[in-house]
Amino acid sequence: MTDTQFFKVGRFLRGVFLLFVLLVPLQMPAQNTQQLSLKLQQANNDAEKVELLNRLSTLLLPQQAMRSLQYAKQALILSQVLDDNRCIILSYRQIANVYFYQKNNIKALESFGMALNFAQKAKDNANKAGIFYQIGEVYFYQKEFDRAQENYFKSLSIYEKLNLKSYAASNYTAIGNAFRAQGEYAISLRYYLKAASIEEKLGSAEGMMHSYLKIGAAYNFLANKPQAMKFTKRALNIANSLEMSDVIAKTYHNMGAIYARSKQQDDAIVYFQKSLNLSNSLKLLELSRENYHALADCYRAKKNYEKSLTNYQNYTALKDSLQESEMLAQMNNLRTTYELKQAGEQSNALVLNEKSDMQQFFYWLLIVVLAALSFVSMFSLFRLKKKAHLFPQRLFVNKQKAS
Repeated sequence: MTDTQFFKVGRFLRGVFLLFVLLVPLQMPAQNTQQLSLKLQQANNDAEKVELLNRLSTLLLPQQAMRSLQYAKQALILSQVLDDNRCIILSYRQIANVYFYQKNNIKALESFGMALNFAQKAKDNANKAGIFYQIGEVYFYQKEFDRAQENYFKSLSIYEKLNLKSYAASNYTAIGNAFRAQGEYAISLRYYLKAASIEEKLGSAEGMMHSYLKIGAAYNFLANKPQAMKFTKRALNIANSLEMSDVIAKTYHNMGAIYARSKQQDDAIVYFQKSLNLSNSLKLLELSRENYHALADCYRAKKNYEKSLTNYQNYTALKDSLQESEMLAQMNNLRTTYELKQAGEQSNALVLNEKSDMQQFFYWLLIVVLAALSFVSMFSLFRLKKKAHLFPQRLFVNKQKAS
């Protein structure tokens, strides 16, 4: 076999191997869904089925909101048949989570309200506290901050009685966020400091990091640069030690904001640019948008109108892109709804549709075929190389015999 032939065979085998390697990871999310679906079919009792349905709903939520909602509703129906309060509460909460993800806040509040009614009847204080917190989140994103705080305080009261300190810290942070959103920075700072104190006692590095970041931002709004920089640097040190690139990017942005407030535009630009480089590489679009806007303001303050305009154009383009992505997501949800209706899926369906099962079958068949082909090809190549290696020796022996 010539060198050219060896090269062609080797290139073919590398192609087969790469195709085999690349195909497997692409199927992992669907594989996880299929595994849960299989467990669902094999579940021995209805309570286990409810748990698996809600897990399927959670797994599907980022990509397929309508299917996620379908599974959560199936879990609720089964929970009602069981007359199991805990299962009913968890199913209503999952339904509410899907509606909240879809920005259908009316339906989300309705489902959280149903979950709360059952939690109160069952005297399930842990679930009550969690539901109050989630209701507070819905009101927060509706900018109804008074109602948000009302529910956060209810949640906080229960968590403190249950001595669940990490959850209490989350509520202190949420209350601080609500005050900050209303421009009450001094009050928000008090709640952030309370959250940080709890996290420090618990020794939670991640909790301290997030609290320090918010404390630094609050001090910056209060024009206290030394304290703002002190706590922001603490947050950055922890983020670096935990290798949390997304938080590092946010911390750089906050440091830029501290310098910008004190009119140190050159230093501000350095940190906003650092944040932008990271946020772009991590595809943190919201943060990138904020960085472009901040850089536009800094360059305008320096009277560098060309760079200011460039950054403002990037900010506008990214803002439009985010709005377009949101519209596409809504269209995808509508299309999924239509497809579900067209397929005639019943509300008591407990497994993925047959089309998906067939796709899975042919996918794994392809993987097996590629693996077998790769093995056979590698073995053939090994034999060809061995023959090629022995060919000169045989030629020499034959010449000796001939002479």
